[in-house]
Amino acid sequence: MPLSRRAALVGAVALVLSGCAAPLVEESVQDQIIVRNISVDVSGYEGIKGRSITVSQERLKADLDAGLALQLQPQASGNTDVSVLVTKVSLVSPGQAALLGGNSTIKATVSARDGKGAIVLAPTEIVTVSEQLRLGGLMGAMMTPKAEDDYAFTVSGFAKAVRKRLLGKEPLKVVDN
Repeated sequence: MPLSRRAALVGAVALVLSGCAAPLVEESVQDQIIVRNISVDVSGYEGIKGRSITVSQERLKADLDAGLALQLQPQASGNTDVSVLVTKVSLVSPGQAALLGGNSTIKATVSARDGKGAIVLAPTEIVTVSEQLRLGGLMGAMMTPKAEDDYAFTVSGFAKAVRKRLLGKEPLKVVDN
């Protein structure tokens, strides 16, 4: 099997697996979670891997805070505090896409506690993928977004994956009048 065909197959399998990632907590628990606080720790982050882009710890934290707040919609009357410890951000370069395909990822440890400090979710390591599908081969290299866009897709994909796996539901829609 040629490398580009193999890379496309690996990319397709990764996409399918990321779409059906197992929930972090049972459905009955998901129904009870109302996020109160979100804590993002990026102290273990040592810069973007794979692409020539500089993202400071402060920017990564601010971007993840905003993305997670949009997806988890914390409320002062909530009952669960969510903690996220980011350990790695990897963006797939055009060269990597041409050879291997694959998606940009964020690796983090997620945990949650209720208002009394009881564990809702023990620290669990997750790896999430970018929102954008990435094929292998020449098409993958040609379709690789700019580093800034890839970073934004990856942060957004992370926040959505945490919401889906922790809460199992879509965020509430805000209707403008």
